Amino acid sequence: MPKPATSRRRSKVSITVDPALLNAVDRYVQRHADTDRSKVMESALQSWYSARQDEAMIEQFSEPQPEKSEQQSWQRIRRAAAGRKLKRPAR
Repeated sequence: MPKPATSRRRSKVSITVDPALLNAVDRYVQRHADTDRSKVMESALQSWYSARQDEAMIEQFSEPQPEKSEQQSWQRIRRAAAGRKLKRPAR
């Protein structure tokens, strides 16, 4: 998963979480000097976002396939576009 650009300005938010969950985060942070609450929360949000993207792709590719006539129409459009793009200039 790509890391966010460090030069990008980060937004500050306030959230309410279960105290037991926050304690678990704090215990993790105490054992890992290279992290803090913000990094743990950002990592959790990145995992959540990645899961939403996976769900969207599953939904997209699970949809019924287009009818054969529609596929043929798109194939003609793609070939025509490729032909225009690859056409050699006149000498």
